[in-house]
Amino acid sequence: ELVDYKTFKESQPEPEEVVVETPVKEAEVEEKKPAAVKKAKKEVKKVKKVVKKTKKPAKKIVSRTAKKGFYLQIGAYTVKANYDEEMEKLKAFGYDTDMKMLKKKLTEVRVMLGRFGSKKSAEDMVSEARKVKQKATIIESDGKYEVSVNAYFNKAKAAEIKTALAQAGIKSRVRSEEKLFPFYTLRAGPFNSEAKAKAVQEELSEKGYKKTYLLDK
Repeated sequence: ELVDYKTFKESQPEPEEVVVETPVKEAEVEEKKPAAVKKAKKEVKKVKKVVKKTKKPAKKIVSRTAKKGFYLQIGAYTVKANYDEEMEKLKAFGYDTDMKMLKKKLTEVRVMLGRFGSKKSAEDMVSEARKVKQKATIIESDGKYEVSVNAYFNKAKAAEIKTALAQAGIKSRVRSEEKLFPFYTLRAGPFNSEAKAKAVQEELSEKGYKKTYLLDK
């Protein structure tokens, strides 16, 4: 029997809706965390990194201070080698020593000889200076050579050397320059009493140390 298609379609039951459940991954179900929370966590991480990089507080370096008592000031030296030499002498005499380094601005006065284009000419001038018993060294600057005859902190002494060189027929000039110099002060001690310090002062005077000063630390 032939049935009209429209009549057939209307007579058919409505198809049931089939729902297929697809398993969802846990990562997809997890709620998105607020941006503020994420930012806070980042800041915590940054703080942790800073804490890791922060160095431990450096140990305090305690400078060795002189013991209390009486001292004898022996001298002050701008050249460490001179200080070392005197210190060894005092130790050989059986005295304890103490050193203190200071820095002080001083005007250095040098007696200079010429300005030469060759090192050979400068060396010849050094030989001339040594003939009149003057220590001389060569200083090179900008391809030129100068000869320095000692260095002093006393302008009068430099003028005296300049005069001596002139009498030997050597022309020179005086140059002054302010510099920061180290001073190494040498002291003998400490001594328990002033009487003991004064007794050692007399002993040192007999050994050639005429200018010593008593210090109460």
